[in-house]
Amino acid sequence: MTMIKSIMKIFAIILAVKFVFFVGGIVNKNKAPEKPNIEKFVNEFVINNPQLKYPIRVDSVSTLMGRTLIKKDDIYFIVEELQMNVARETFTIRYQEVGEMLKKEALPKICKHFKEERESLFKGYSQVGLIQKFVDANNKHVAEVQFHISDC
Repeated sequence: MTMIKSIMKIFAIILAVKFVFFVGGIVNKNKAPEKPNIEKFVNEFVINNPQLKYPIRVDSVSTLMGRTLIKKDDIYFIVEELQMNVARETFTIRYQEVGEMLKKEALPKICKHFKEERESLFKGYSQVGLIQKFVDANNKHVAEVQFHISDC
């Protein structure tokens, strides 16, 4: 009789172990797929997008020369290198004031873009900031403007 009890206990233990592995496998399969991280998304679709051929004419004054991705204080920023087709010596305002002027004029549009469009493209994308670095026609630094959703 004790032999039968021992065999039944072993059989019960085997069933219990199989059940645990079976349930664990189901839970693992039902686990939500890992979301691609924001860095991978930005690099694939914004920075290294094969459909973008640089330089890209932005408007009558500026050309986008390229983009990179940096991490600054645990926040990702897309850095856009922009070249203006005018020399900074010809500006009607001091070139040191250009960054402040650009930020003031662009902030309402950028904030609308952050809030309305970016999150629909990729969850967390609205948290990715933008840094625009401007040089003049002679490749001299003009301004660096930083935008982030916290500015809005």
